[in-house]
Amino acid sequence: MEDSVMLRKLFLFYFFLTALTALFYNDYFRVTDGVYIHGLIGILGFALTGYFTVVINKRNFPSIYKELDKIYFYLSILLTLAVFIKNTVLISIISVIFMFFSIPLLLRFNPPFIGLEKFFIKSSFIILILDWLYFVYSLNFDHFFMMKTKLSYNYLSFSFPLSLILFSEFVKFLKLKRGEVVLSVFFLVGGVLILFFGMLLQMKIVEILSAIILLGLIVYYFIKSGYIKEKYLFFNFMGLLLTGIFGLWYLLTVFKMGGDRVILLLHAHFAHYAWATYGLFLLFIKNKKLRFYTILLLMISLLFISVYFTLNNRLFLYFSFIFFIISGIIYMLYQFRGVIPWMLKRS
Repeated sequence: MEDSVMLRKLFLFYFFLTALTALFYNDYFRVTDGVYIHGLIGILGFALTGYFTVVINKRNFPSIYKELDKIYFYLSILLTLAVFIKNTVLISIISVIFMFFSIPLLLRFNPPFIGLEKFFIKSSFIILILDWLYFVYSLNFDHFFMMKTKLSYNYLSFSFPLSLILFSEFVKFLKLKRGEVVLSVFFLVGGVLILFFGMLLQMKIVEILSAIILLGLIVYYFIKSGYIKEKYLFFNFMGLLLTGIFGLWYLLTVFKMGGDRVILLLHAHFAHYAWATYGLFLLFIKNKKLRFYTILLLMISLLFISVYFTLNNRLFLYFSFIFFIISGIIYMLYQFRGVIPWMLKRS
């Protein structure tokens, strides 16, 4: 299947840029309370580009996939530059343009296949457009009627389209019945939307109940993944399960102490490493040996950064950074396996 060549390269660029910006948490790299350039690059750069890399291909958009590949590539670069100079007006303008260019995804999506995969993908397009609306609004205003809007909530909202796409790819392996998938989609989409509105309305009990529903769904998927031969998928859902546990744990700490920042960071990074990045590597790397080493190094990096959050010793952050970069280099060698040997022969 022909895919988005430029976006795939950009995905690799954001992989390294996300790692690099993790080393800088001074005042310049702070955008607003609880939001740093590192987080925005991770979600608007890495996660969003990973999402586009999966959905923009010849099968889904046979007549315009090359144009979409170029459009999202250049818009993403412009948005990243605007984030680094922290120009709210420029970020808002580019985001609105991004939102308008997300509409063709919904209108021109007419793949040859039908069924639940199509429903997953189309739902992700609708959510993506809503994400841009919320992002622009929360960037400029802190209230919407009685709801408090926070820029940090975009970490959740922009991660959802990618999660839907990963689910759409992975449910094929789980051999779920149609009724199981329909109920799963209902609880997945409904649970996340209820959780998000609970955050906006500052209703902690609603957040906790929706988190419990989502965690139950994850447990169900995790158990189902244990019965198939694809063990990489089993460990991917294990990562998602730990992400859900840390998320629920954090919400419970809000009642007692206003929230435990370490648990929140563990939740966010398990989502990034053990679910999103792991899942994308699982889709992109077909060579089983390279996939094993890439994911192993990624998990070692996650272990070190988890220790760093717990002990607050920057030495573990640097170890995490090194293993993360090495895993990315292995993926890069795989991605450009037809180019790098040619370059070595020329040198």
